[in-house]
Amino acid sequence: MLKWMLLALGCVPALVGSAQDPFKRMDPDGWLALNEVQTMLKWTEAQEGAFWAEVWSDVGELRTPCGADSKWTLRHGDLRVVLTEGHENISRSHNLGFNLGAKSVVFNERLLSLGGRGYWNGHSKLIEFVEKSGEWEWVMTEEEGPECVIRTSSWFNSETAQVFSLDEGKWGRSNETGPTEVWCLDLASSSWEHVGRVNPKMELFVHGSGKLIDLEDYFVWPGMHKSAIVRKKDLLTVFTTAWNEAEHRDVLREAKKQSMRMTLAAEGLHRILSLNEEGQETVWLEWDVEAAFVEALGRGESSPWLVPSEDEETIIETRVAEDAEANMPAALWAVVVLMVAGIAFGAGRRGSERTGADSQAVQARQEPAVARTSEGVSSNGEGNSAAKVILALISDLEEAGGRIMSTEELNDFLLLGQDVSSESKRAKRAQFIRDVNRVYQMRHGKDMIAREKDLNDRRRTIYVIHPYSGTA
Repeated sequence: MLKWMLLALGCVPALVGSAQDPFKRMDPDGWLALNEVQTMLKWTEAQEGAFWAEVWSDVGELRTPCGADSKWTLRHGDLRVVLTEGHENISRSHNLGFNLGAKSVVFNERLLSLGGRGYWNGHSKLIEFVEKSGEWEWVMTEEEGPECVIRTSSWFNSETAQVFSLDEGKWGRSNETGPTEVWCLDLASSSWEHVGRVNPKMELFVHGSGKLIDLEDYFVWPGMHKSAIVRKKDLLTVFTTAWNEAEHRDVLREAKKQSMRMTLAAEGLHRILSLNEEGQETVWLEWDVEAAFVEALGRGESSPWLVPSEDEETIIETRVAEDAEANMPAALWAVVVLMVAGIAFGAGRRGSERTGADSQAVQARQEPAVARTSEGVSSNGEGNSAAKVILALISDLEEAGGRIMSTEELNDFLLLGQDVSSESKRAKRAQFIRDVNRVYQMRHGKDMIAREKDLNDRRRTIYVIHPYSGTA
């Protein structure tokens, strides 16, 4: 009787299936020993190169965190189960409750879990699994973030090491109306940034019944009659009828009836599979998301996923007016910076000795995170100085003209030397690109820098510089 009272109070997670002793199955060792769980593990392990995979059966759910070829497998929401490639449970957590709905990702060989709902109300806490102790530890973030985030409304950009999340507010935001605020968590710096709100054109998908599908380069908001596909690198959105709930309803319903089924994202494909007792695999649905995005983009039906929030709109309007007035001083200031720092960008030369003024210029370039363009309208000199740094760097790029830069060349341009860790370089590059593109969007309505995959080597990233070439 006590067990069922605990269930009613929410102190013990809800059960699945109908085993003779369901409470024994809640014990990690007992659950992992089940034949169905072992089959699920082997099936998951066979999905090489998957960005993530989720497997359901009558005895529960396994999933891999977002991040291609993760070495971990997790039981849905259970902090006590973290499995290695050898199917060994290395978690030593004594947390008796589940953290349901969390977004699990792998960054820099770290297993992280964001948000969800456990003993707390909906939250946006970031926790990390520490292999040495086998425990989950709370990671403090530098900035205060949203009230609550969950897996089904978050997506992971593994290229920039960022998790974008809709602010759920209180649990059940999807039933509300009104603007949906969007936040970005930079995993390298463990800091939140409010990046805008969902474009009103997309609110229909956000507040609908569809759950976000997260792929490596895209994410999808499914709809009843059409779906929105968003490209992660620039958050450009297209609409397509290639995936719609009405057309696939019968197939999806039939797939859910299978005793063991899997959903996964791999190489731009969204797939739904099932496995029968004889080990035979059935493909219920396979959708090439990248091909659908390219086809829809060719029809010219695209929109930005994000729009500025009301306070940010005021900042942009003010900044545009200031830029028009301050163009010449900024250009003159950029020349002074170049002269003092002794930077020969075209030749790629760097002086080995730094003067005091030179060191300040180096520090400014190495800390683009403080050079938020929105701070340029602040009343103190510090914000204006930070904005001038970005304007000066934009001037450098414009003088160099259109070109393609490798990651190493961009590091060199930002003076990120060997003394800067790879993690910090990634964060500083990402922040620099966001700052530059924000200014360019204000001035010209377009991005200046685009990240793209190298066609000769898809594992490498290149940075394409597009200076504005219109008339003044």
